[in-house]
Amino acid sequence: MTVDFDVVKLDPEARAFWDEVRAFLDTAVTPELAESAWADGSDHGWDFHYRLGRRGWFAYQWPAELGGAGLDGIRARILGLELWRSPVPGLSRVTTVQIAESLRPWLGAELRDQVLHAVASGTICLCQGITEPGSGSDAAAAVTRAVRDGDGWLISGQKMFTTNAQNCEYCMLLARTDAGAPKHAGLTVFLVPLNSPGIEIRPIQTLGAERTNLVFYDGVLVPDSHRIGPVNEGWRVLGTQLDAEHGLTEDDLVTTGFVCADQLREIVDAAIEWAGREGPDGQRPIDRDDVADVLARAALDAEVAAITPEPMRRLLASELLSRCSARLFELLGPASVVVHGAPGAVADGMMERRLRQAPAAAIYGGTTDVFRNLITEKFLGLPHHRLMARRRAAS
Repeated sequence: MTVDFDVVKLDPEARAFWDEVRAFLDTAVTPELAESAWADGSDHGWDFHYRLGRRGWFAYQWPAELGGAGLDGIRARILGLELWRSPVPGLSRVTTVQIAESLRPWLGAELRDQVLHAVASGTICLCQGITEPGSGSDAAAAVTRAVRDGDGWLISGQKMFTTNAQNCEYCMLLARTDAGAPKHAGLTVFLVPLNSPGIEIRPIQTLGAERTNLVFYDGVLVPDSHRIGPVNEGWRVLGTQLDAEHGLTEDDLVTTGFVCADQLREIVDAAIEWAGREGPDGQRPIDRDDVADVLARAALDAEVAAITPEPMRRLLASELLSRCSARLFELLGPASVVVHGAPGAVADGMMERRLRQAPAAAIYGGTTDVFRNLITEKFLGLPHHRLMARRRAAS
């Protein structure tokens, strides 16, 4: 595999578009909006979503007939990076577009008209209900049941870590529809309206100051028109979403690997800025050889994470983020734990928050062990780990 380090040359139209994006963000990103991204850990902002939707910039790569802007690769990359690196609520937008994009091939005409245009306009958000209290990365172990009831389905069970469910209109939910079928064969995906009777959303606050949710489904009636794909083929439907989340598609979607690599870049930049300031003794930490050595190694790690392709980046970037955050925690000492809004906070508390979020990087979007298996099977051509486990058990 070769890496192309050539600089991308922008034509005048692309540069003009970049100026347009920055001018929009200069106006739209008020101190109040930036503060709201910190407020309750949901990283969500309806007003900003509406403004993006009016420009076609919520789902900016979608064609105009679906409400998007139909941006080409260069313009999409410009807008995506500027949005991600601006202090605006972005998690619910990113996950909504990723889920909607993965559902597009499976949606019937009714849901396509009803849901996709609302997504592109920034008026609704989507979340995914996959993980359960008894099954983490083993999504196929889901026990939430969906039972036929006339023209609909009755859904009962629990979903864990349903991030942003409190702000979403629909949940892409994986349920078991045939308890007697093999584990991966008896599942079906539904797009569940979250205002349905029988749904309870309970908040969970994480160590990283993020809000996620435990969601209970108690006999929730969902019309069959909200079934996504064929009955008992939910694993195939879910595979479309997991491939996007795992970075196995060519779509310009924000992956967990991208997020980890970008957060690594953030803390390295913040540490370098801190080290370049004079302390009470008039000395700059960066002028010390031991400090410069730590920063140089961290900066190199950040560059390596940034250029590593998916899904290898997901594995590498998350582990480098955890390693570098611990290293920088020791380097900065007390300054690294000063919180947002307090005097002396590094990068206004971003360093402190990222240090708390880093340990969870190993489990977001599937654990690092899942990605090790994925890489060995899809890229190295090694046997499927479950097949090998069955062979060992039989021997």
